[in-house]
Amino acid sequence: MAYKVAIDAGHGGNGSTPGKRTPAGEYEWNFNNTVVNAAIAKMKDYGITVLRTDDANGKTDVPLKTRTDKANSWGADAYVSVHHNANTGKWGDWTGVETYTYTGSQPKSEKLAKAVHPRIVSAMGLRDRGTKKANLHIVRETKMPAILTEGGYMDSNIDIKKMRDNAVLRKQGEAIADGVAEYFGIKVKASAKTETAAPTKTATATAKPAKSSSAAKYPAAKSGEGIVDYLKRAGVDSSMANRKKLAAQHGISGYSGTASQNTQLIAKLSGSTKAASALKKAASTAKASGSSIVPYPGKLIRKGSKGKDVGRIQRAVGVKADNDFGPATEAAVKAYQKRKGLSADGIVGPATWNVMF
Repeated sequence: MAYKVAIDAGHGGNGSTPGKRTPAGEYEWNFNNTVVNAAIAKMKDYGITVLRTDDANGKTDVPLKTRTDKANSWGADAYVSVHHNANTGKWGDWTGVETYTYTGSQPKSEKLAKAVHPRIVSAMGLRDRGTKKANLHIVRETKMPAILTEGGYMDSNIDIKKMRDNAVLRKQGEAIADGVAEYFGIKVKASAKTETAAPTKTATATAKPAKSSSAAKYPAAKSGEGIVDYLKRAGVDSSMANRKKLAAQHGISGYSGTASQNTQLIAKLSGSTKAASALKKAASTAKASGSSIVPYPGKLIRKGSKGKDVGRIQRAVGVKADNDFGPATEAAVKAYQKRKGLSADGIVGPATWNVMF
């Protein structure tokens, strides 16, 4: 029998959904999307037909009714909505994985959750917060068994280390596919060795290759790319702990994540003269504007923000530096982001800041 599964990456990316970001400005959808792509690939390997109901480009937040209507009319045999949780929106030590079904007795959905949830817990290496019930549209309005997964907390100092590692997220996606296969009675396949390594060992495993030829391990640097995005693209743990190890291995002492250190690290890892030139240009621009190369202040800077960091941004984008983030500054930031190939949302998060400074 050919089974059909509908799946979505909860919410939308690129600022299309209000909120739904880490305290550092990373979009939830980006984490969800990595999981969904891995889940789809492995479900297809099982011979399962898959329908994605969200915007696969993350440019729009497809309404929930549109998603469930599409799955219902298509006749899906199961529905999986992939999410990552949040608590206060500020960094904390809460942690764990949850999976939701609709309220009341839902035997088939509960069976699906029972097959999928423990696998996500194992893949993420996080606390098991259990399967739960809630009156959520996705699990309420679907005509087929449905679950909504929360693969960890975006605002957790613990969970974010896992979520910033694409290998761990891909492992979560494969875990979902394996659970779906079990639910349908399909023989579960072992994952590739590289994808089944314990996530808790990621930092150690990924730091070692840096000791060998960087040209053999790391890709060429892209203009304006931050260190976290660069390491993710290379398939390497991007946590602060691992970046410190990499910096120490490449002669960058006292690494604390400043923009200049990050650019130096990219240059070292990629062997890129382009990255080194970018560092020199950034320093020159900062000096000319009266600002300095400083670390990201740890908060989103947007319309309504005030203070010296706003002034730095204003000087970088060429508007009057009055330390007040108004409409003119927002427009200038959007134009700057567009020129640099960044998400043009007018909000200065870590990616935009590290390109500016």
